[in-house]
Order: sequence, then C-alpha cells, then structure tokens
Amino acid sequence: MARTSTQSSLTDDHEEHLLREERRLRIRAGINRLIAGVTLLLVFVLGGTWVFPAMAERDLVARQLAALREQATARRADVARQSKQVDLLRNDPEYLGLYAREKFEVAKEGETVMRGETPRGEPSPRTAVLVP
Repeated sequence: MARTSTQSSLTDDHEEHLLREERRLRIRAGINRLIAGVTLLLVFVLGGTWVFPAMAERDLVARQLAALREQATARRADVARQSKQVDLLRNDPEYLGLYAREKFEVAKEGETVMRGETPRGEPSPRTAVLVP
C-alpha cells in the first residue's frame, strides 16, 4: 500500500511533533536535575551553618566541663587533706605541737630553734629544725 502525500505529510508532522516533545522533555529533565542539585546544595550549606557552630560550641562546653572536673578533683583532694589535718589538730597533741612550732614559730621550754638560709632566689621554707 502506497502512502499518499497527505498521509506522508501527517506522518512527517507527527514525527516532527514527537521530536519537539522529546526535546522539550529532555530540557525539562535537565532543568529538574539542576533545581534538585541547587536545592541539595542549599540544604547542605544551610545545614552546615547550623551544625558546625553547634559542634564548635559543644566542643567548647566539653573542654570547659573537663577543666571543671579537674578543678573539682583537685578541690576534693584539698578538702580531704585539710579534713585530715583538722582531725589531727583536734585529736593528736603531738601533731598540734609540731604545727604550732612550724606555723607560729614557738618552742617548748628548753628547745632551741635553728633556721638555715637558702640560696639566693629560692623561697625560704617555713620549717624549723628543733634541737632539744
């Protein structure tokens, strides 16, 4: 069966229309991919502007917490040492005498207090040598 010229022009028009539609769909698909890429990029950029500062703040707070924990440990040790010293001062007369001699530079009757000099530039210790 031979095609007539009207059928031929209809088929050519139809093929041309299909080609135009295919090209239009390819352009739309490209634009959709571009929009999706830009949207994804914006999500990452905006997410980064919220997440990274929060992470930096979290790290700062973690460092501050570690420093505070170290201070608390040091203070607990200091409190324990001072509590032991208070207990000794209350309950041990011998320790109380030694403490008074060192801190207030007192001596028992008949004792001689001798202090040595330290080399220049070094702090002077507050300990006394007692000679009975």
